[in-house]
Amino acid sequence: MGQGYGADTVGRPTRNFPKTRPNLLANEGFDVCEAVNGNQALEEAKRLRPDIIVLDYSLPDLTGVQAAYEIRQFLQNVKIVFFTVHDEAVISAAARVIGADAFVSKCSFGELVLAVRRLGENKSPVGLGVATIVPAPDQE
Repeated sequence: MGQGYGADTVGRPTRNFPKTRPNLLANEGFDVCEAVNGNQALEEAKRLRPDIIVLDYSLPDLTGVQAAYEIRQFLQNVKIVFFTVHDEAVISAAARVIGADAFVSKCSFGELVLAVRRLGENKSPVGLGVATIVPAPDQE
């Protein structure tokens, strides 16, 4: 289907975020690569030039917004999905300002799969019927 790429604090599974997220996306036909922090995400994004990047807001060395901003400097057309427990309006707004394509709560892996699948098909995540997915400003 496409190449996906995620940056998150992998290796620290919790009840809300088990280590199976990459497997869910791989089972949907995406090639998945992971990074353990924002700087590694930047390096891997430069090296792999993925179609879709899944970022958490809370990374050990950068915020997801900082990483997304840096990634946008060299990959203007990459689709960026924020998948995070932080659903405060300020964080969502910051993600939208840097051009995130979707902002998905970690409460549902199904929402992540739907958002990534639709973005992989070059469709907007709008219309999924899920309140936690917020379109980027150019998709409203």
